[in-house]
Amino acid sequence: VAPPAPPPPAVSVPRTAGRVGVRCAAEGAAPLLNAKQAKTLKVGSYFGLWYAFNVAFNLVNKALLNMWCRPWTLSTIQLGVGAVYCTTLWTLGLRQRPTVTPKLLKAMFLPSLGHALGHVLSCISFSAVAIS
Repeated sequence: VAPPAPPPPAVSVPRTAGRVGVRCAAEGAAPLLNAKQAKTLKVGSYFGLWYAFNVAFNLVNKALLNMWCRPWTLSTIQLGVGAVYCTTLWTLGLRQRPTVTPKLLKAMFLPSLGHALGHVLSCISFSAVAIS
């Protein structure tokens, strides 16, 4: 006589195409999210994480600028660390190295200048005023 089959799991991950979610096997419930909803939730989570990390970054910057009032130097160091980090990832092959062309440099010049200027100005404003 064969041993009895094990009971079905209490929770299963559905494998249907286009549907993502967790359902209870006993209830036979439909998946909670379809693929579009799951993607929307994922992107929304990224925005939430970006906001939370940005708040933490701003508070740390303000605390640092309260102790060391050198906003130009701080922003230069921060941008330099970012450049070294990206270069290290490209050199070690952990990220694909971008193909840089003169057309790309021309297209990226104004956005990168705006990003750098915005970062410097935010550091200057944090050193000059209170944040809450």
